[in-house]
Amino acid sequence: MSQENRDIMEELDAGTMDSADYVSLSTMEDKESDETYSDSLVINKEVKSDINISINTNGDDFADEDISEDDLSEEDKEARSLDMEALSNLENISADDPVRIYLKEIGSYPLLTPEREHDLAVRCKNGDKLAKQELVECNLRLVVSIAKRYTGRGMNFLDLIQEGNIGLMRGVEKFEPDRGFKLSTYATWWIRQSIARALADQSRTIRVPVHMVELINKIKKTSRQLALELGHEPTTQDLSVALDIPEERIQEVVNYDAGPASLDSKVGEDEDSDLGSFIADDKITSPEQNINNVMMKQQLDKILVNLSDREREVLEMRYGLVDGRERTLEEIGTMYHVTRERIRQIENKALHKLQNPKYKRELDGFLES
Repeated sequence: MSQENRDIMEELDAGTMDSADYVSLSTMEDKESDETYSDSLVINKEVKSDINISINTNGDDFADEDISEDDLSEEDKEARSLDMEALSNLENISADDPVRIYLKEIGSYPLLTPEREHDLAVRCKNGDKLAKQELVECNLRLVVSIAKRYTGRGMNFLDLIQEGNIGLMRGVEKFEPDRGFKLSTYATWWIRQSIARALADQSRTIRVPVHMVELINKIKKTSRQLALELGHEPTTQDLSVALDIPEERIQEVVNYDAGPASLDSKVGEDEDSDLGSFIADDKITSPEQNINNVMMKQQLDKILVNLSDREREVLEMRYGLVDGRERTLEEIGTMYHVTRERIRQIENKALHKLQNPKYKRELDGFLES
């Protein structure tokens, strides 16, 4: 999607939608299974248009044959030709497949004449739900013609259509017939916006916010343009100058675009090792650090012997030297039935004794490591 298109869509209000108005693929619910949502539902762009199957396989004719080509917008013309194009680009689709069933069903809805469309739009503006439903149903082919351009990006075809239908309903709700534009021209922006936002939300394993996806796409587009102009891949500095964005921000956004890597993926020329074998767990203490901690604890115990029993116990509880839990002055004072100030005095006295240079030298090696 071009930057211009994205800018226009960003200017559109988000809008609200009645749950009762939600257009679903309910006619297919009894026929859908987990397998129907597999990758086989994605349109194969490389398949030649060598199979011409009409959507109306039951022999019914469209009710829009009396509409002249001059009355159709570019969007309508593309949607009108869907009966010859959409099915011919599908492969491995069985006769009872949800995609074929849905395409056959929407083929029964005619395109509207300009007069009929204007009449329905006016009624819809006045709150007529039946008029709104007819406007939506008669433009469902437009959604399919747009959705097929977004296949292969992480969502299957039916999901793209479903998201596009949501955008179509928003477009119908906000359409103003008196402005002189056709509904298909206006609704196209809403359909594209809805599909693009769904792709941003659902196509990635780790969700990236929509505004960040738009910035990522902007950087990619600028990078391609600069590569053609400069004759080499643009640097972060080149992108920073072209986009007026700090280099640190560009690098941060590029990092967000990096996809997840499997720890089981093979590495090396012979691919005999897994990536996970080379990644250390920074939350686990290394064997060297474990040995260092044990030796320091032993040395510290020898030094604490030079303190009184009360002083040693106070330090052990204050700094968690025994069980790893650090206690407050109040807690220790309660245990010894003295005030917290008295515990503070005992602690300071013990620490003063440990400031002896002799004890400090014995611990210096551990503290440096």
